[in-house]
Amino acid sequence: MLHRLDTPTSGLVLFALAQDAFDYLIYQQKNDMIIKEYRAKSKGAKELLPGFPPFIYDECSSIISGFRNYGPKGASVRPVLPSDNQKVYKTEVIREGDDSFICTITQGFRHQIRCHMAWAGYPLIGDEKYGGFEGEFGLEAIGLTFKDPVSRKVISIKI
Repeated sequence: MLHRLDTPTSGLVLFALAQDAFDYLIYQQKNDMIIKEYRAKSKGAKELLPGFPPFIYDECSSIISGFRNYGPKGASVRPVLPSDNQKVYKTEVIREGDDSFICTITQGFRHQIRCHMAWAGYPLIGDEKYGGFEGEFGLEAIGLTFKDPVSRKVISIKI
């Protein structure tokens, strides 16, 4: 398995069937060549949870941060503003409808989209950990784009 989804997240996951294919896909992932697309659903803003810095980006934009563990046993994460000596992760956010967003990432950190959306004031539906309203969990992996390890042709899968 090349990447995994948070337990409540549904949708696409990428698996390699051979070691050489896995190695090539890992190379792509480390070099931001695999694009993962998610549909995120939110009913809108609630009060920002403790531990979040002030939000510094436009509502629908590129959200960039490092992360730190937060809470008992590091059960959740909080964004850390980018600095020179820290790895950063980017979530591209486009509003799709009133309660729906398309989020795109290349490299992911645990709870990245969930945390970035909550930070932007749009916690996911069903995501109690990040302040979301009750309901069915609002995150689904809907697209993957990568180069086939054998043919080197770009493959784009969307559901």
